[in-house]
Amino acid sequence: MTMQVTIAMVSAVMARTEQLMLEEEGAAPMTKWDSQMREMVQNLLSDIRSIVQRYLFLLVRNEDEMNQDEAKQKKILGLAYDFENSVESYFVKNATCASSGGRFTSLFKRSHAKRLLDTLQGFRLRVDAIRDSDLLPIPVSEVSMPRPDYVLPVSRTMSWSDRASTSSVSAVDDFVAPSEVIVVQRDVQKLLSILISNDTGTASSSFVSICGKRGLGKTTLAKLVYNNTALVEHFDGRAWASVRSDAPIRDILESILISLSPTPVKKEVIFRMDPVQSRDEVYKAQKGRRCFIVFDDVSSIDTIKFVFPMISGTKMLITTRSSEVAGQLNGYIHHMKELTLEESNMLFKCQSEISEHQEGTARQMEIGAQIAGACGGIPLAIAVVGRILRGKNFDEWNRVLERLQDPGDVVMNVLCLSYKYLPLHLKPCFLYLAHLLLDQVMPVEKLYLLWMAEGLISKETLHVNIRMNVAEEYLKKLIFTSLVIAETENESAVRRFKSCQLQGLVHDICVSFGVKENFFQVINTSYQAEISSVYRVAIYLNIKDGDKVYLKINEPKNMRALLFFETDESPPAKKWPTGVDDLAAFQWMRVLNFDKVDFVVKKLPDGLGKLRYLRYLSFQGCNLNELPSFVSKLKLLEILDLRVAKACRLIISDNHILKKVTRLSHLYLPSVFQTIAGNLKLRALRRLELLENFNSMSCDMDDLLELTLLQIVTVDIAVGLPKDLNKIIEFVRKNKHLRQVSLVIKDFDCYHSEERLSIFKTLWDLAPLHALHVEGHMKTLSMNPNIEYSRVTEIVFDESEFDSDPMPILGRLRNLRSLVLQNDAFVGHSMVCCESGFGELRRLELKNLRFLENWVVEEGAMAKLSVLVIKDCKKLAMAPIELMDTGTLRELKIISMPKIFEETIRRTFQRMEGLIVTFDN
Repeated sequence: MTMQVTIAMVSAVMARTEQLMLEEEGAAPMTKWDSQMREMVQNLLSDIRSIVQRYLFLLVRNEDEMNQDEAKQKKILGLAYDFENSVESYFVKNATCASSGGRFTSLFKRSHAKRLLDTLQGFRLRVDAIRDSDLLPIPVSEVSMPRPDYVLPVSRTMSWSDRASTSSVSAVDDFVAPSEVIVVQRDVQKLLSILISNDTGTASSSFVSICGKRGLGKTTLAKLVYNNTALVEHFDGRAWASVRSDAPIRDILESILISLSPTPVKKEVIFRMDPVQSRDEVYKAQKGRRCFIVFDDVSSIDTIKFVFPMISGTKMLITTRSSEVAGQLNGYIHHMKELTLEESNMLFKCQSEISEHQEGTARQMEIGAQIAGACGGIPLAIAVVGRILRGKNFDEWNRVLERLQDPGDVVMNVLCLSYKYLPLHLKPCFLYLAHLLLDQVMPVEKLYLLWMAEGLISKETLHVNIRMNVAEEYLKKLIFTSLVIAETENESAVRRFKSCQLQGLVHDICVSFGVKENFFQVINTSYQAEISSVYRVAIYLNIKDGDKVYLKINEPKNMRALLFFETDESPPAKKWPTGVDDLAAFQWMRVLNFDKVDFVVKKLPDGLGKLRYLRYLSFQGCNLNELPSFVSKLKLLEILDLRVAKACRLIISDNHILKKVTRLSHLYLPSVFQTIAGNLKLRALRRLELLENFNSMSCDMDDLLELTLLQIVTVDIAVGLPKDLNKIIEFVRKNKHLRQVSLVIKDFDCYHSEERLSIFKTLWDLAPLHALHVEGHMKTLSMNPNIEYSRVTEIVFDESEFDSDPMPILGRLRNLRSLVLQNDAFVGHSMVCCESGFGELRRLELKNLRFLENWVVEEGAMAKLSVLVIKDCKKLAMAPIELMDTGTLRELKIISMPKIFEETIRRTFQRMEGLIVTFDN
C-alpha cells in the first residue's frame, strides 16, 4: 500500500461525509442532529483532514519512507472508513425513527444519539494517537488538501504527422493516443489485402504473423485489422483468443467455439465438452465457411497446433514477440521495427513539448535525447515518458533518466513510471480497473458510476459541471498517460467514449498494484480462496461447479465493494460460492454489482436486506424476473441500474417501492417492465439527476413534472397523445437544470389532427432536446422558422409518410449529426439535399423507402458525412456521386439493393481512397 492512494481514498471518504452533514443542515426538524453531536463530527472531520495534510507534506519530503509504513496507512484508512460507517449509521437510524413516528420516537433517537456520542469519543482517542505519533508540526498554511474532484487540464498536442495518420480505437481530439504513433494505416491495408485475398490455397495468404518487441503496437494493429468493416463483412465468423503461457487450452477452445459457432449453441453444452470434443466442434464450425482467427501474444506454436484444426477458407493472424514462432507458420510475417534515434528524438520532443526555439532548453534537449535513446526505439515507451515529463523540472528529468537506465524491461519500467506520476486523485480511479479480466471491455458509463459511488467524483464545488463530465475528464487523462485505451462513441453521441480496457502488460501492472494497495482482489478460479485485508472483490462466476467453491472472507465488515460477473464465456453457475451465498455480514458495503447474472438459474443471495448503506446497486444485463423488495430499505442508495437483459420483462409488484429511496441521483429503468399495482411512483425522487427509460405506459407523467433537478432524461411516450406531449413540453420548460432530453414517440398518428402537428412543431423550440425518435404517420414536416437554432443531434423518422421532401427542412438543423429515415418515412419520388445543408451530419441511413427514385446532393451539402447506409430502397437509381467530393465518407453500406445498383456503386465508389464499401443481401 502507498500513502498516495491512502490519502486519495481518505479524502474521498471525508468529502462524502461532509456532504452528508451539509445535507443534514437543511433537514426537517424531526431529523435535525443535536448541536453537540454536530460539533463533534465536524471537529473530527477537520482533525482527520489535518492528519491527511500532514502526511501529504511528509510524502513530498520522503515518499519512499512514507510508503513503507503500511501499519500507519491502514490506521488512517481504517479510521476514515469506520468514522464514515458510524456517521451514516446514525443518519439512517435517525431518518428511520423520524419517518416511523410514534410515542417512542424521541426515546429511540436519544438512545441512538448517546451511542454515537460514545463512539465519537473513541474516534477522538484514535485521532489523537495518530496525530501524536508524529513529532513534526506542520502548519496548515504550508500545504493544501488534495481535492478528489480536482481536474487537471488536458493539454493539446501536435500529431506526429511524419509517421502517419491513422484511425485508432483510442484516438481523441485533445491528444495523440499511443496507437497513433505506433500503428500506420498502410500496415492495416497491407494486412487486409493479404487476409481478404481470394487466394486461400497458399500458406502465405492463410497465415499472417505480426512480430516485434513489446510496446511496438502488435495487439493494437491486430485489433484494427480484426474490427475493420471490410474484414468483418468478408468473413462468416471471427474469433479472438489471448494465448498467454498460462492460458488453459480448454478456455481457449471454448472462447473460439462460442465465437465461431454458425448457429446458436447453449453455452452449457459447450462447457460440458472435454478439450478433444471442443477441438472437433471448432473444426466443424469452419466447414464450408470463411473464418478468421486471431491468437494474441503467442509464445509457443504448440498450443495453436492443438486448439486450431484449420481448414481451407480459414485465415489466421497471430501476434508474437518471437520471430522463431512466426517463422514456424510458413506465412507472411509483418515485422514491426523500432524507431531510429532520430525518429525517437522527434517523437519525444513532440510528446514532451520542448522546442529548440525556446530559451533555456539546450540542457533539456540534451537530456531528452538521452531519455529517448534509453527507450530502445519503442514508441509506446517514448510517448509515455514524454508526456510524464511535460512541464517537469530538470531534477525530474534526471530522475527518470536514471530509472530508465536501471536493468529490466524498458516498457515495464515506463508504465510503472506512468502510474507513479499519476495525479493523486487519478490513482484510485485507475486501480478501479483492476477488477477487469485481460482484454475485458468495460462500458465507460458503468465505470463513471462506480467512481461516483465510491466518492472519487465528488459533488462538491462542481457547479455547472455534472459529475459524468468530470468522470470523462478523468478518463481522458488516463488515456493520455497510455494506461487505458478507449473506443470512441459514434459521431452523434454526446459522450466521447463508449468503452475502455487495459491491454497486456498494463493489465498486469494494474492488477499487481490493486493487490499491493489492498484495493481490489479478483476471484476467477475454481478452487478455494481466502480473502483478507482487501476492501473490494470482483468474483467471476465462471466456475464449473459453483457449489464446490469455497471463499473465505476474513473481514467482511471491511468490504466496500462486491462485484459479481457472469461473462459470455462462462456457464451460469447454479449456486453461489460458499462464503458469498449470504451477504448479511457485508453490512457496510457501498457498492454491489451484478453483471449478467442469471437469477432464474440461481436465486438472489441471502442477507441483501441488511445492506442498508449501499450507494450503488446494479442488475445490468441480468436475468431477473422481479425487482426484490429489499430495494425499498436502501435509504442511502444513489445509483440504481435496472437495465436487465433485453429478453427479460421485469415485474415491479410494489409501485411505491422507491418512495423512501429519496437520495437516488441516477435511475436506470428497464427498457420493458410491468407494474402490478398501478404505475410506478417516482415523484419522491426529488434529487434525480439522470432518469433513463421513463415510460408513459408504466410511469405517471405528472411525476416527471416534480423532478426538477433532472439533467439527463430519456422519455418513451408509448402513445403520442396531445396531453402527454404537452406535459413533456411543460416539464422541459419548467426544469432549469435539463441538459439533455431524448424523446421516443410511438403511435404518433396525425390523421385529421392539426393539434398534434401544432404540438410537435413546438418540440423544436425545446433547447435541451438532444434525440428525437418518432414512429407513426405525420404526412407533413412542420417546423418553426428558427429551426436552425435547435440543438437536436439525432433524429429517427419511422413510418412518417412525408409526401413532400423533408431534406430542405432537416438540412437547416445546424447540430444534426445522425439522421435515419425508414419504413416509408418519405413516400415521394425525389429527394434533394440543398447546398451547404446538413453541415454537421456524420451518419445517414435511408431504409425501406419504397418510392424513392432520385436523390440529389447539391454542392457543399453533407460536408462531414462519414457513414452512409442504404437499405431496401428498390427504386433508387444511384447514390449521389457528389458525396465523393466531400472527402469525409469512410463507410458505405449497401443492404438488400438491386444488383444493378450494387454494380453501379462498385464502378463509382469503390475506387474512392479510404472508403470501405460493403454489400449484404
